[in-house]
Amino acid sequence: MKNKLFIVVLCLSAMQIQAQNVDSLLKEKNKAYKSLSKQRDKIIKDYKIDFERYVSEEDHKFAIYLKKRWTEFQVFSGKEIPTKPKPTIPPVFVPNSNINRLDPIKLIVDSDIELIDNSNLIEKSEIPIPREPNKNKTNRITVLEFDFFGREIILGMDPALISSFEKAPSEIEFSEYWTKAARADYPYVINQLIKYSNAMKLNDWAYYMLVDKLSKQIHPEDNNSKELLTWFILVKSGYNAKIGYNANDVSLLLASKQQIFRYPYVSLNGCNYYLPKSLNSTISTYKKDFEGSNELFNVSLYKSPNLGAETKTRNLSFNYRGENHSLAFDYQPSLIAFYNEYPVVDFTTYFNASVSELTHESIVNQLKPILDNKSELEQVEILLTFIHQAFPYQTDEEQFGREKYFFVEDIFSYPYSDCEDRSVLFTYLVRSLVGLNTLGLKTTGHVFTAVELENVRGDYVDYKRGHYIVCDPTYMGASVGVAMPDVLNQNLKIIP
Repeated sequence: MKNKLFIVVLCLSAMQIQAQNVDSLLKEKNKAYKSLSKQRDKIIKDYKIDFERYVSEEDHKFAIYLKKRWTEFQVFSGKEIPTKPKPTIPPVFVPNSNINRLDPIKLIVDSDIELIDNSNLIEKSEIPIPREPNKNKTNRITVLEFDFFGREIILGMDPALISSFEKAPSEIEFSEYWTKAARADYPYVINQLIKYSNAMKLNDWAYYMLVDKLSKQIHPEDNNSKELLTWFILVKSGYNAKIGYNANDVSLLLASKQQIFRYPYVSLNGCNYYLPKSLNSTISTYKKDFEGSNELFNVSLYKSPNLGAETKTRNLSFNYRGENHSLAFDYQPSLIAFYNEYPVVDFTTYFNASVSELTHESIVNQLKPILDNKSELEQVEILLTFIHQAFPYQTDEEQFGREKYFFVEDIFSYPYSDCEDRSVLFTYLVRSLVGLNTLGLKTTGHVFTAVELENVRGDYVDYKRGHYIVCDPTYMGASVGVAMPDVLNQNLKIIP
C-alpha cells in the first residue's frame, strides 16, 4: 500500500512539474508573441506614416500640375447605334413555301468586319482602397442618406468634402479644390462606398453611378460641384477619370474599356473619354493621370447588381405540339430602373451579361420541367417556340421612340420586344437550360442567333471549328435551321 502511495505521489509531483514547465513555456511564448506583435504594429504604423506622406506628396505634385494650362480638345458627338429600319410586322414562316430550300444554306461571315470580342477584359475583384480612414477625424462627420435603385444608402462623410465649388472654372481653382479635398478624410467615405459596392455586386460603371448619386444628393442644383466631387472620389478610388471645362461648365470625362453609344467623347492619350454631360464642341482638360489612378471603366455586367428587393411577375403562355403552358416569371423593378439609366454599349455586353438570381431561378423553375427528358434539338425547338408565341413584337422606335437594347430581365418588364432583345433572351435560355454554345448574328437591320447542334440539318454558320445551326427568335413559326430569306445572301457579323 505504501509503495502504491509513493508511486502516486511521484506521479502527482511529475505532473505538477510538467504543468509548471508548460506554464513557463506558454509565458515565454506569450512574451515573444507580444514582442513580435509590438514590432509588427510599429512596422505597420511606420508604413502608414510613410504611405500617407507619399500620398500627400503625390497630391501636392498633382495640384501643381493642375495649375498648368490645360489643352483644348474637340468634343465628338456621341456615336449613334448603327441601325437600319426593322420590319414593323415580324415575318412569319410559311412551311413548304420555297421548293428551292430543300438543302441547308451556309450563311456568309464577312471576314473584313472585325469581330466584337471582349473576352480579353478582366473583371476586377474590387475597387482599390487608398488607405485607412483617419480615426482622428471620423468623429467629425455628416451623415447622408439616399436611395440607389431601391437600396437605402447611409454614409458618414467628412464635412470638408461637402463644400461647394462657387468660383469660375479655371486651372488654378481646380488645383485649389484638389488640395482642399485631399486634406479631408476622403478614405472614410470611399471605404463605405466600396463596402456598399461589393455588397451590391456593382461593376466599375455602376460604382460611378453610385458616386454620382452621392454627389447629386450633396449638390442637387449645382452641377459643377457635383462633377468635381465625383471626379475626386473616382480618381482616389483608382479610376481613370478627368474633368474638363468649357466657359462656365464643368464635365466629367470617363475612360471606358468598351464603346459607349450616344455619349459625346474626347480622344486623349489613345483612349476615348466619355462625357456623361454634353458640352459644346471643345473642352479643356489635362493629359497626365494622377499616380495610380489608371483603371478604365468596364461596363460589362459579369455579375447582376443586387438592388432593391421588390418583385413583379410577368404571366406568359405558349403552345407546343398541342399542349398549352402558362408560366409566371419574376423580375425586380429596381434592376429595370438601373438598366434604364445604364449607357448603351455593344451587343456583346448584352449577350454575355449575367442575370439576377431571382429571374434565373424563375426561368429554371418554369421552363426546366417542360424540357426534361427531351433531346437537345427538341429543347431548342421548345425555347424557340416559347419566344415566338409568348412575346409580342414591336420595334423600339414604335415602343420608345428610339433604339433601346434589352438585358434579359428587361424583356419580362416591357410589353414588346424586337429582334435583338429576343435573341439575347434566347441565347441565355439555350446556354443556361440546355448547355449549348450560341452565337449572335448581325446583319443589316436584323439580329438573330445560331446554336451549336450536332447531326442537325439546317441553315448554318461555321465559326471556330463549330457548326452552328440558325435559330431565329423573330422569324415567327420558323423551326430550328430556318433563316429568313433576307439574310441568306448578306454578310454577317459575329457576336460571340
